[in-house]
Amino acid sequence: MSQFPMVLKDYANWKMDHVAFIEQLKSDETVLYQRIEPVYAVLDKIYAKSVKEEDIDEDLETVFQIGFNYLHGQITLIRLYRDKLFGEDHERFVRFSPLIGYLLSIQDLRTDLEDYEEELDLSGLDDVESLIETMIAEGDTRFEYAGERLKEAVDEVTYELDSEYAGTIDIFIEIAQNLDIELTEGETFVVGRDL
Repeated sequence: MSQFPMVLKDYANWKMDHVAFIEQLKSDETVLYQRIEPVYAVLDKIYAKSVKEEDIDEDLETVFQIGFNYLHGQITLIRLYRDKLFGEDHERFVRFSPLIGYLLSIQDLRTDLEDYEEELDLSGLDDVESLIETMIAEGDTRFEYAGERLKEAVDEVTYELDSEYAGTIDIFIEIAQNLDIELTEGETFVVGRDL
């Protein structure tokens, strides 16, 4: 018997615990919501299909499990950054959400490239990560500058890979399109396509 029904139940329980936070990110119109939206929307669509007892093929089960793990990790990191860097200052957290999005992009890239870590020079990413953390600490709002620096560092790493990089968000945007899910328009921090 498949473990998928248990994963669906875990997602339903997880969502009950986190939906208020996710909806707050959405109502604040943060780029952080736009970042997780493709994954969240795909999970909700697959979950809704399963509730209607529609046939969920093995590919969608895999997509759901990967997406759920990813979304869980992203929300955990966002909350960690919020609590550690901004404490109770919600307004400041929202204002600096673009920089948090950049930090999440760096984390994604590092996770995706773990197998190549020894072959790649990630010092540029380390430098940009330090820069962004300093910008947050000092209240520096030059988000475009940080984005340009991150793009340069990502370009260096992906050039070394000698192949096109598609991160988890890139993939879930395509899955959302294939499932006819409309996503919010806006600036999104997608590592493989643009920053």
